[in-house]
Amino acid sequence: MQKQSNLHDIYELTPMQKGILFHCLYNPSSTAYFLQTSYRLRGEVEVDLVKKTLETLSERHEALRAAFVYRESKKLLQVVLSERPMGFDYQDIRELDEASQKAYLESYKQKDRKRGFDLTWDVLMRVGLLRLREQEYELVWSAHHITLDGWGLVILTNEFYQIYQACRQRQEPLLPPPKPHRHYVQWLQQRDQQTAGQYWQQYLSGYEQQAQLLGQKASESQDYVHKQMDLLLSKEQTATLGRQAAGLQVTLSTLMQTLWGVLLGRYNNTCDVVFGLVISGRPKEIEGVEQMVGLFINTVPVRVRYRKQTSWAELFKQIQTEAFEREAHQYYPLMKIQAESILKQKLVNHIMVFENYPLAQQLGQVETSSDREIFQVLAEENIERNNYDFTLVVVPGEQLLIRFDYNEKVYQRQQLEQLKAHLMVLIDGLLKRVDQPISKMSLLTLQEENFLKSINSTDQFYPEEETLVSLFEQQVDRTPGQIAIVFGQREYTYSELNDQSNRLAHYIRDQHTLQAGDLVGLLVERSIEMIVGILGILKSGAAYLPIDVTYPNERIDYLLEDGKVALLLTQSEYLLGLSHYDGSLFALDEELEGLATPTDNPPRVNKPTDLAYVIYTSGTTGRPKGVM
Repeated sequence: MQKQSNLHDIYELTPMQKGILFHCLYNPSSTAYFLQTSYRLRGEVEVDLVKKTLETLSERHEALRAAFVYRESKKLLQVVLSERPMGFDYQDIRELDEASQKAYLESYKQKDRKRGFDLTWDVLMRVGLLRLREQEYELVWSAHHITLDGWGLVILTNEFYQIYQACRQRQEPLLPPPKPHRHYVQWLQQRDQQTAGQYWQQYLSGYEQQAQLLGQKASESQDYVHKQMDLLLSKEQTATLGRQAAGLQVTLSTLMQTLWGVLLGRYNNTCDVVFGLVISGRPKEIEGVEQMVGLFINTVPVRVRYRKQTSWAELFKQIQTEAFEREAHQYYPLMKIQAESILKQKLVNHIMVFENYPLAQQLGQVETSSDREIFQVLAEENIERNNYDFTLVVVPGEQLLIRFDYNEKVYQRQQLEQLKAHLMVLIDGLLKRVDQPISKMSLLTLQEENFLKSINSTDQFYPEEETLVSLFEQQVDRTPGQIAIVFGQREYTYSELNDQSNRLAHYIRDQHTLQAGDLVGLLVERSIEMIVGILGILKSGAAYLPIDVTYPNERIDYLLEDGKVALLLTQSEYLLGLSHYDGSLFALDEELEGLATPTDNPPRVNKPTDLAYVIYTSGTTGRPKGVM
């Protein structure tokens, strides 16, 4: 450990930091909660000044000098040291050709992510500067999420530029003294935990079904293979969404939460879903909170519930009102919210992040009065991992960007492409009409609608004088040798099925005096015998009464008596239980093979208007009733 004289401060972790620490200890090889941002710079970059700038940033912000104690303490603590230089690495790779440089850079970043951070000993932020050409560099900035959030990273990048510029001019940077992260920790400790807990219990009361995403599959390993998919709205679509939100007096974040909730609901066939939302967590009442560097974010559940007749406008306003009510309790730890919910850890399985940083001036965009040219930012790349397999990132701007960050081991790209298309259909529908009921809006793309029309185009000429029996016999004449039915390892061709049902039909006609409309019972399991029985009964001229073999004896007896069933076709294993039945019994699986009846089609006696079958109601509100 560091010497005692180097100790600056000690205080507890925030709930979010505790959650991150738990995940890191539970799976130490995971790359979750690793932040890596790389900038391609052009211009004159002085390596010594970069190093000095990083040292100044470390001196300014306590979060960059923190280590985390959990092995030798009863409490989880963050220890802030007085001095803790930020990690810095400089490499000159100008001798490599362009292809080799590209491969080297990718390898460098991957190794850096794989290296990770030891939360007790490591400096939790490090910077690599790689020189590619005379005036071109790659700046790789890595940090652990337990130290800071995206807002804080923007603060650091902006301050980096200003400090570096001041150093080049041999001046002191004109930056206000930062407020320590401790102020936020103290504010959290003063919150009313009991009231917040009661709020979340009421908010989630009655929610019992986890919202699943389209394309989700079980992962056979704990590996995370990061993939990304973008949906970029046009300027016109973005502007229209903005006007819709302004007209309804809701935020763009509320609008996107609502759209996502409705989409999830459609996939889960419900009007009540929950997903996670990352909130900035910077309370306005803390002085200087917008300039603090540290971890302020929290994840809270968002519940989108509505009735089928609810309009988009009504739901937007409802979700906005609930967001205002939630604001007073959004500091409450997600782990406690989950623990007190019905679904526990299954409450949230993915999150939405709305990246709306008011300080988000990118590196190199701060104006300067200096005559000397400073470096320009040519490109920027961000990699951020959390412990969720799917994250929906919404980035506002002149063109709204919706990004899907997902684990390829868990989500199929093809299915997510479909999800992306459905989300766009919802957005397009919303742009046209915000007053229509949500239930009236289709998710289907034009291609899907055309496909459904093609497979549901079932209008066919149907001769009114034909019956099911006559149509079946015509098919037998056309394709006698084709397979008609398969059950397990058994199969019948059309000819074989026709022969067996004909033998049964002749038996019924010869041995029993039945007329059109009389019922023959059919108490069999799902089997080939079931189909033979149906066809045989219909060919005989009678109608059939299906009886489930799992029915209690009282219900079976009632159906047989009420339907005036004089003949019951069954299977041998059920004969003993029907010994009290006073009608005729016939075991299809044993007796059919022994019949010496003809296999030719019996003369047709039925008309299309004759009864085919009777099904009885459940009888939950009284005696079951037969429906013809």
